[in-house]
Amino acid sequence: DLDAPSVRGNHEDVLIQYYRSEMLKEEGVDCPSLKPSYIAIAESFTPEQWKYLLDMPIYLRLPEINALVVHAGVLPNVELDKQDPFLVMNMRNILPDGSGSKSQGVGSAWVDTWNGPET
Repeated sequence: DLDAPSVRGNHEDVLIQYYRSEMLKEEGVDCPSLKPSYIAIAESFTPEQWKYLLDMPIYLRLPEINALVVHAGVLPNVELDKQDPFLVMNMRNILPDGSGSKSQGVGSAWVDTWNGPET
């Protein structure tokens, strides 16, 4: 146990969605389509491991080095608390209209338009 912080990404998020849908039987949560290997991983987790995943933040601020950690990307000129969590965990590019996309072949890399942790 390293007690290391980590951010939630798209893979963790689908495992959490599976957990909520299939293991907790929460209403209104759709079961994601998972490979058998993912299901085996999900079903092998201990309660402590689920707690770790569920507690993972969407982003981490590291003010001591003026950095922001995300799994995928952020939209420029949108405050962090107003970012779409799906995009923060999945985005690769910014489309010409300023929206985010998880597709690589369209728009431009989000990092080329990001001007810093809070700007």
